[in-house]
Amino acid sequence: MKKIFKILTLSIALTLIFNLSAMDLFTLLSFGGTGNAGTTVYPWDLSHATYDSKSYTYVSGYGDWGINVIPTQNLIVNTPGGSSSYLNGYLWKYFSSDDISTIYGGGGSQQISFPDRIYRTIRCYNNGLRLYISDTYYDCIYDYILETAYDFTSMESLNYTLSDARTVDVQAISVSDDGLTLWFLDGSNTIYQYTMTTAGNLSTASYASKSFSVATQESAATSMVVSPDGTKLFVVGGNAAIYQYTISTAKDISTASYDSVSLDISSYTTSPTGLDVSDSGTRLYFIGSDNYTVYQFSM
Repeated sequence: MKKIFKILTLSIALTLIFNLSAMDLFTLLSFGGTGNAGTTVYPWDLSHATYDSKSYTYVSGYGDWGINVIPTQNLIVNTPGGSSSYLNGYLWKYFSSDDISTIYGGGGSQQISFPDRIYRTIRCYNNGLRLYISDTYYDCIYDYILETAYDFTSMESLNYTLSDARTVDVQAISVSDDGLTLWFLDGSNTIYQYTMTTAGNLSTASYASKSFSVATQESAATSMVVSPDGTKLFVVGGNAAIYQYTISTAKDISTASYDSVSLDISSYTTSPTGLDVSDSGTRLYFIGSDNYTVYQFSM
């Protein structure tokens, strides 16, 4: 009798499994890598994005441009807009794990006085020992070295300035997990790809003759982020929506295509300017210039 029961149980279990769709099976087996056990996660999938009811509002004028959120360090860095000749943008703040609303302490401003420069976006790399900043006045990207990881007062020196015909009005920067590929979004809705022969070192960068326009979905793109493995892309802009793309050949932006998936964020901000995703791909953050607020979503 026990044998018959076991055979019946196994038969039912196999029937259930083989009749599950791939997504059902993923849901059945998945557990949140950054959340509680049993939480299903969908990395880099906007169709499953939900608001965490967690946000943080900067003082007016100090949160209206690019952001770089680093959950592993419980750190957020942003670059305020405006035409200040100071890099007031290094407003780094700390938050409790997985909760952007618990901002505390942190850094204020790292001021570096250069006449007329306008800093638009920021990106940390190499475990916080490297910092890329775009300047929309001189149309270039700066590569800075930090002596102490994620300590912007320890900014050691300017390693290199990337400036060519494509670095015009750079809105956002992304770097691959191996540090050999750099992407940036220019002011005309085009993402360009560069190759670095030495990981993270902009002085070894050259144009890879690869690009992708997002103008069909967003004609006023203000930010983008590429997944570390170079297979997914999110873009945001004047439509107050985030658009999702798949890069069919990893780290080749010219093979990107729209997934027909988007997230309407107009009820949170009508002027989104900054966008970021956690390394795990399960946390989404964006900021707007209309309310200086960073919002946190889970995927």
